[in-house]
Amino acid sequence: MVILISCCDPRIIPEEFGLFKREEYVVVRNAGGRAEPAIRDICVLSTMTEITDVVVIHHSDCGMTHLTNDAIRSSMKSRGLGDEKLDTFEFGEILKFLVVEELQGPAIQT
Repeated sequence: MVILISCCDPRIIPEEFGLFKREEYVVVRNAGGRAEPAIRDICVLSTMTEITDVVVIHHSDCGMTHLTNDAIRSSMKSRGLGDEKLDTFEFGEILKFLVVEELQGPAIQT
């Protein structure tokens, strides 16, 4: 069984990509198509069937590239959602631009 991890954006429909036959895959969707939140689902599915591959599908102009953890928290608070734990919760913000200097180190050769 192949696991396709995809964003929950309704414009992205992995089932229509024609990558696999319907009985060969399961789609796990979440905000931003992030692998970390999908781990729970993959673990549960692995108890029911053999997982052969995991394919992560991202798309251009994903809304998660425009949001930060702080912006999500602020939006939730302005709508009266959340509690004291909200400030410690990570929503999986995507860093759109990385500074090359921050990435350079012993493991990265330029």
